[in-house]
Amino acid sequence: MLKQIINKYVLKAVLIVSSMVIPISCGGIPQERLDVVSHNLEKSQDKVQELERELDVMRLRIKNLRKELENTFEQLSNSEIELETSRTIKKEHETKLAAGSIAVKEASKLRSNINEAIQVIELINDLARSSQSSTVSDPLALMGRLNDLKDEEIRDLFDQIMKVKSDEEAGLIILLMYDRILEILNEN
Repeated sequence: MLKQIINKYVLKAVLIVSSMVIPISCGGIPQERLDVVSHNLEKSQDKVQELERELDVMRLRIKNLRKELENTFEQLSNSEIELETSRTIKKEHETKLAAGSIAVKEASKLRSNINEAIQVIELINDLARSSQSSTVSDPLALMGRLNDLKDEEIRDLFDQIMKVKSDEEAGLIILLMYDRILEILNEN
């Protein structure tokens, strides 16, 4: 747009100069006419100089805007890098959190298995003590503790031990119980 304005004034200046040259070549031109043309030429030159100054100012503004744009793009690039770094850190934390959650579940299951194993061992010890004294101190409490056990195989083994007549059979069943306790402790 600025170029069009400059071209317009340059064209006017050329026309004015042409209008002076053509009459000069054709003969005498009155002084008044020459003064008007000269004045118009000076005004056109002043206007061209003013437009050139405005053009220089606009070029400087464009240069400054380009620098600002470059800085903005650089900041954007840095922000994108920071965002990607934050996403990577977030994924790492989520992975660690998931691993921690799994570890907590496994620890909870292991604690439950250990508690079950302790209950079974205590029941075996109570049965061994009661077999030595030939009486069960509280058969209802013993049955309640047996029913609290989660593992069916252990409960079945306790049912079998209650029905056996010989110490050898009871000993074999107790060995099976200890094997089952080891299996429970090794479960994940």
